[in-house]
Amino acid sequence: MALEDIVVYETTATSQVEYLLDDDDDDNFSHNVNIPRTCHGLAVHQLQAEVSRNPIPLGLENETAGDYPLPARDRSLVQTYDIRRYGGWNRGPLPLDGEVFNFWGNHYMIAPSTITNAGRGLFIVEDLYVPPNSEVTLMSFCGPIYGWGDWHRLSRYVQSMSTYGICLNASSLSSRRILHAENERLYIDGRPYRHGHIAGLINSSRGLHNSSRTNCTSEECENSHESPYMSRDVSRYIVVNAITTLHAGDELLVNYGWRSVCLFEDD
Repeated sequence: MALEDIVVYETTATSQVEYLLDDDDDDNFSHNVNIPRTCHGLAVHQLQAEVSRNPIPLGLENETAGDYPLPARDRSLVQTYDIRRYGGWNRGPLPLDGEVFNFWGNHYMIAPSTITNAGRGLFIVEDLYVPPNSEVTLMSFCGPIYGWGDWHRLSRYVQSMSTYGICLNASSLSSRRILHAENERLYIDGRPYRHGHIAGLINSSRGLHNSSRTNCTSEECENSHESPYMSRDVSRYIVVNAITTLHAGDELLVNYGWRSVCLFEDD
């Protein structure tokens, strides 16, 4: 897809991208889905209202969304992207506010955070069952401080680059002279607070984390170079795991601050 194939225009809600696809490009996108009717909670209703103010991409007025019928008058249709294919190591468009994207089989959405004074949040738009005393891997990434990978690209969209990056076990960061308080280790952290990058898990208003209330954890892993999707130049990467059952509308990651949207890599 060439840059000239994309028309960007503004609505009262947010920026929206309208894709002008020809027959050769039809296989670039997965099926469109809307937010499930079973979603509950104020956050989801707010997200639906946000999405409903955005126009439907051309030619998709009569699409359906799996088990959720989508009448032409329903304006909650959103484009679905496969981040592993188009937002990861391959050059391609990233999702905009209110657009559902797929990452490793789960559907997510970026939208205004439910946390006061925060920027954007990452929401799951379908229930995800996590067995007791277990965890489910949501996604892996290698940035921002790791400088490569799927989350590096996505983080550029959610305005998440900063001097600091991801706070994990303090000992693993000491060689980089990135120091954090003991009670912040093992969690994605935002420093400085409310400015500059992905900052924390849901139920966090200042970037600090209460382990009894978090719904996800993160861990740092060594790159074994066995995966074809991981650059051999990357020695370590991050995995985010859900540790409790997630419900549609739960906010997983929070971004504090604001930076310009970057839809495409420069190289």
